[in-house]
Amino acid sequence: KKKKTKTNPLSICVFPLQLQPPSSHFPSSVVSLASSSSERIFRCRNFEVASSASSKSVCCCRWLQSGMDFLWSENAATPRASHFSVAIYFAFASFAARFFLDRFVFRRLAIRILTKGRAPLHITKEMQVKIGKCSESMWKLTYYATVEAFILKITYQEPWFSNTKLYFNDWPNHELKSPLVLYYMCQCGFYIYSIAAILTWETRRKDFAVMFTHHVITVLLIGISYLTSFFRVGSIILALHDASDVFMEAAKVFKYSGREFGASVCFGFFAVSWLILRLIFFPFWVIKATSIDLQQVLNLSEGFHMFLYYVFNTMLIMLLIFHIYWWKLICAMILRQLKNRGKVGEDIRSDSDDD
Repeated sequence: KKKKTKTNPLSICVFPLQLQPPSSHFPSSVVSLASSSSERIFRCRNFEVASSASSKSVCCCRWLQSGMDFLWSENAATPRASHFSVAIYFAFASFAARFFLDRFVFRRLAIRILTKGRAPLHITKEMQVKIGKCSESMWKLTYYATVEAFILKITYQEPWFSNTKLYFNDWPNHELKSPLVLYYMCQCGFYIYSIAAILTWETRRKDFAVMFTHHVITVLLIGISYLTSFFRVGSIILALHDASDVFMEAAKVFKYSGREFGASVCFGFFAVSWLILRLIFFPFWVIKATSIDLQQVLNLSEGFHMFLYYVFNTMLIMLLIFHIYWWKLICAMILRQLKNRGKVGEDIRSDSDDD
């Protein structure tokens, strides 16, 4: 029986040149364009373009096509650096989604929340800052909840999801499925976007340097874990982090809206999830697997294996240090909440006391 093949969405004509599946199935094509001043003929055969004026755009199409063909391929494949071209497009897509949702959805919703549904006659500068922060939390809540649901859906049935001993079993011959590649490229693109966002328009808080370093290390870990076929443990690490972030952003939205009970409940889940996932499971199961179990599959007498082992674990330990630093701030907020009789206090990372 003939196997059904998945259709690459990019085969639809969305670029100046229609993209088709690569290699032997790609038909010969000729694209002709005419202008009043001068007539130029662009001849394209198997993505080899004669005109230097159009070579850049075609190379861009080819660059994206090579990555996206892999995402919709039937068979698992070996990770390649060229796949990260898709992550760049996800970074731009994150920016576009943030801009669109912020302008047409989140900002309007934030105004309704902060003004209790009453149309404000005048929005003060202080109100503008709160609207921006509320909109930012809505965007992050939407993203983290979406990717967390997606990664749980695609990994929950995997045997290595609940067994750390299988993270590196039969490494590096691990099956790399298309949904996991899509998740990895999406996460990489989002954190690339986040680095740009935190440097430009997002609200700067007291832990700016720690947050910036955290994002850089996350991008490096995503790249290293993907290219070295450590994507099993890599996907678990990302899932652990996003679970806590969902509760944190939800607590912020409830806090901005004045719903103290919802804010207290979400903050409680956030604190518990942070303690269990980031300060217990992450160091005593995940880092234990990457520091002890990984030695059984790597030959540490080889230079590259030794370099990979120490660099990967060093970055994980740096993340753990950040977790401990933020846990100290969380404990300070818990103490403040107890003093306020259950009312969630302001985010102590903020420069303002109203956040």
